[in-house]
Formats: sequence, structure tokens, C-alpha cells
Amino acid sequence: MPVFAYKARDNFGKQRAGTVDAKSQPSAVALLKEQGLFVISLEEQRSPVFDKLLNLRGVPETEVVTFTRQLSTMVSSGLPISRALEVLADQTTDRNMRKMMLEILRAVEGGSSLSDAFGKYGAVFSATYRSLVKAGEGSGKLDVILNRLADTLEAQRELKSSFRSAMIYPAIVFVAMVFVSGYWYILLLLIGFAVVGFRIVSQSETGRDYITRLVFALPVFGRINRQKEITEFAGTLSLLVASAIPIVEALTIVSKVVQEPVFRRGILESAKYVERGNSLSEYMKSNKAFPPLLVSMASVGEETGQLDAALQRVADYFAGETARSVKGLSSALEPIILIILGGMVGLLIVSIITPIYKITNSIS
Repeated sequence: MPVFAYKARDNFGKQRAGTVDAKSQPSAVALLKEQGLFVISLEEQRSPVFDKLLNLRGVPETEVVTFTRQLSTMVSSGLPISRALEVLADQTTDRNMRKMMLEILRAVEGGSSLSDAFGKYGAVFSATYRSLVKAGEGSGKLDVILNRLADTLEAQRELKSSFRSAMIYPAIVFVAMVFVSGYWYILLLLIGFAVVGFRIVSQSETGRDYITRLVFALPVFGRINRQKEITEFAGTLSLLVASAIPIVEALTIVSKVVQEPVFRRGILESAKYVERGNSLSEYMKSNKAFPPLLVSMASVGEETGQLDAALQRVADYFAGETARSVKGLSSALEPIILIILGGMVGLLIVSIITPIYKITNSIS
């Protein structure tokens, strides 16, 4: 999503500057107007060469988690943000990460807030990440929020890692089978067409929604992705609520974390419903996109005034369910792969022995 740099005046006539994520300039103006800001200037931030490099190569997730954790420790120790960034830039071994930290350091020293400085690198620091940092800056609890954010990022990284690990073995065996069969060039062509087709279809929002629906409709993978979505939704919303971000704003932010179109629309509609003075759990009950456990825990959390804790328990539960589903998928695939691999080896042996047998018969 594009990032716009703005200069505006608030209701008291004070000049404000910062960045805002929006689909277009009119959307950015509307978002700022909702915050009580009168826009003076608005300009889309063009990605510099380094930012494009980040989008291509990316900064490792482990680096982002480590950076967040260490920054939390330094801030809690009373170290100024600029000095903390300088120390972290010297310590990191990742070239892209170091360059990015130095750019952020220059922005902070130039008068930008940390959250606004992160806005230049939306490929690394998501809108949710930046919103939480902004909340931490406003509440004076930046160290606490950064520490919880690091915990959330680490949990999400481990979940993705377990899924990738489960898929590596089947992928290697599949590729090996194709190459052994002698049809490797067909595989390369199919992969090429698939990549090009994916890029073309994903250019539009309708195409992206179609691909997402297709993924979520798959028998086993769809269920795993669904569990993963609920985990990230509940965990992120818990973190936002615990950071004293208003529930309507928190729901709007967390909708950007979700990929499944029906679930995302449900979250955005729930924000409008809550804005009218209703409770979140009431809306969840009327929408089947929200699982019963999430609905009941949200209801309990609202009644007890501990919505963040209730949502975190939901996130922990579904994280465990996702891990078990991934492990079960891996266990189920192993015997199937062994049978297929055994069949391929058998065919290979037959293809080698048959010509030898024919030659032996012809000689005799």
C-alpha cells in the first residue's frame, strides 16, 4: 500500500507532519480528516533504490525480531533512541539492515518520530508494527510495547518456519521424481507459466482475492491457513488493545494483517458496528467468519474488562492447533511419498533391467 508524507494542521492550529498508509491521495486525505487534521500538503513517498532492493531481497525476519527485542532493552535502560539505533547499526551483520538503521537514525536526528521514520520502509515494518510503535511513543511505554511486539513476531516466525519445514521434504521428492522421469523441461515451463500467471493475476485486487480464496478452499492447506489467520488476528488485536489503541482503530489496523477476503470484510464491518456503540462480540455472533471460541472469549473479555488477555488466549490456542495440523500433515504425507518414491524406484529398475533382459534373450 502506498505511503504518503503529509503536513497538516490540527483543530488548535498546530502544524503536524508524518506519514499515512492509503490506497490513494483522496483516501489519505479522508483518513487524516477523520483524525481531525486539515491537510496542507500531501505527497506519495517514492521508493528509493535501496527500498526497492529491500523489496526484492528483503530483510530477514530474524533480524527484525532481534532488532525489536534489543531496541526494547535499550529503551527500557534509558538510552536515547538515536544512540540505541547507532549501537544496533554497528552490531548488525546484515548489510541491508545496517543501511536501513542508519537511514532511520538520520530521520530521527532530523526531527522525525521513530514510527514516522519506520514508515519509509513499509516492506520491513508493517502498518501494524508502526501503529504499535506510535502508540508506545504516545503512552511512554515504548519499551513494553516493543518487547510484546518482538514476542508476537517471534511466534509468527516460528509458525511460518514449521509450515515451511513440513513442505520441504515433499517438494524435494516431487522435483526429484520429475527430473528422474526425464520431463524436467516440462516442469520448468510449467513453473515459468505459473509464475507469470500469478504475477499478472495478482496485479489487481480482484485477482489477489481470487488467489486467496483458492488457497483457502484447498482441503487441508485451507484449514491450516484459516487457523493461522485467526492466530494472527487474535494475537495482533490483543497487542493493540493492550497498547491502549481504541478498539475501532485497532480493528481497522488488524484487518490489514488478514488475507482471506470474507474474514477481512467481517473485521472492517465489526469496526463500523463497534463505532456505533455496540459490542464487538455481538457482531461476531452474527458473522460465521468468526469461530465460536473467538466469539465466546471476546464476550468474556468484554464483560471482565480483560479483552486483551482473552484474545491472547485465543491466539495461543489456535497457534497450538496450527502447529498440530502442520505436524499431522507432515506425518500423513511421509508414507504417501515413500509409496510414490518406491514406485518410481521400481519403474527405474524395470527400465534398466528390461533392455538387458531383451539383449540377453537375443544373444541366446
